[in-house]
Amino acid sequence: MQLTDNKERTSLIKWISVADRYIKIQLDRELKQYQLSSSTYYYLLRLQERPGITQEGLIDLMYLNRSNVTRSINQLVDLGIVRKEIVQSDRRVSKLYLTDRGEELCPIIAQIRADAIDRVAEDAGEHLDEFATAIKSVAMGTVDREQKFDERELNNKNDK
Repeated sequence: MQLTDNKERTSLIKWISVADRYIKIQLDRELKQYQLSSSTYYYLLRLQERPGITQEGLIDLMYLNRSNVTRSINQLVDLGIVRKEIVQSDRRVSKLYLTDRGEELCPIIAQIRADAIDRVAEDAGEHLDEFATAIKSVAMGTVDREQKFDERELNNKNDK
């Protein structure tokens, strides 16, 4: 698809949103039996890679806002999938670990994610590498602009 005319350019965000929404619908369907969703499964895989990471560390790693991370982690704690361990030197900070149940779910979740990636790869076809590079560039540019906006807002607030 050539994005030379304005109509094609304006549909770009629409198609990104459609893909995102339907990938999440498919993931939600597959994860439901494990009481997980497209917005919570990823935490398990990150905690398996980085046992003992703090919520602040997850926020930095995953480009999510604090309230979403807090809500998701609390859900996973309530489900017995994640446990929090309070840091004695700073009781406001908790390290996060998978429980045995969380560890058992990781290979299943990793396979569900791999299957989703395979479907996206199949849809992208011969353009997969190009698509992956472009979507990462779009994501990082968007994150960078938003972080700069947040910094300006914070500075404006502090100046008042």
